[in-house]
Amino acid sequence: TFILNDYGEILIISQAGTPSRFFASYGQGPAEMTSPSILQVRNRKLYVLDRGTNKIVLYDLDGEWIKDIVIRDVLALSFDVDEGGNIYIPRLVPHFLGNEDIPLLHVYSPDGILLTALAQNAIVQKDLLNIPTTPLICLTKECNIVLGLNIQGIFYLLSSSGELTQRFDIRGGAEWRESRQFQRVLDKQFGHGNSWRNRVENLALDSRGEIYATFGGKFKRERTLAMIFNERGEFVGRLFGNDELPFAPTCFQLANDSTVWIYSHEKEYLGVCKIDKRKAG
Repeated sequence: TFILNDYGEILIISQAGTPSRFFASYGQGPAEMTSPSILQVRNRKLYVLDRGTNKIVLYDLDGEWIKDIVIRDVLALSFDVDEGGNIYIPRLVPHFLGNEDIPLLHVYSPDGILLTALAQNAIVQKDLLNIPTTPLICLTKECNIVLGLNIQGIFYLLSSSGELTQRFDIRGGAEWRESRQFQRVLDKQFGHGNSWRNRVENLALDSRGEIYATFGGKFKRERTLAMIFNERGEFVGRLFGNDELPFAPTCFQLANDSTVWIYSHEKEYLGVCKIDKRKAG
């Protein structure tokens, strides 16, 4: 298992939870990064997005550098990779600019060459408003696309050609009401007016195509860690926490359909957990 820590180091973690080694070099040259932010293991390779240099650094699973993939056409805030090594990067255009016809997704070759653009920002414009949203993205095995907005907690299912097939969100229920109440308390306490907080930090898919969106809150005396949706975007259940992990995880990485690696910044807790998924209405 690979972990990107708060210091920009990539740790290789054993099944016992012990770091066996770490790597990553600070700088702007080849194999170097200034602000590594997202780590993905795809096609038996390790992809790390460095927002500071707008590139993806590619390693093998032993931590040996392969190459840098520089993204030149769009600011890369998140990404995913298909089985052919092609890289999908969302491009959100702020609502006030009104450029609804700008492509929503750019697809790059394994060498960073722009291959195509998919969909349009018109799909998400009414949900963006003026909030500084970071997109979340996952690809299914069929190369269908799950695109999310981290602050709004809104998601879109798109076909491999970029056609919108479903829109869904985490709103409603006890967790959402608690989140709204907490935000109002913070706004009043600090006197900053309306504020924004990331409600969904992570988006993950299991082998069945079920979608895990990390979003915490109380539900019937239990603590939700993630909302679960099926491959059609329909809500099917919750992933519950325990006394050791009462907060929604900062990082959430499925090892398989029954096991997940979780890191909580609030508790400074890193652990591998069995998934306790119970259906809820």
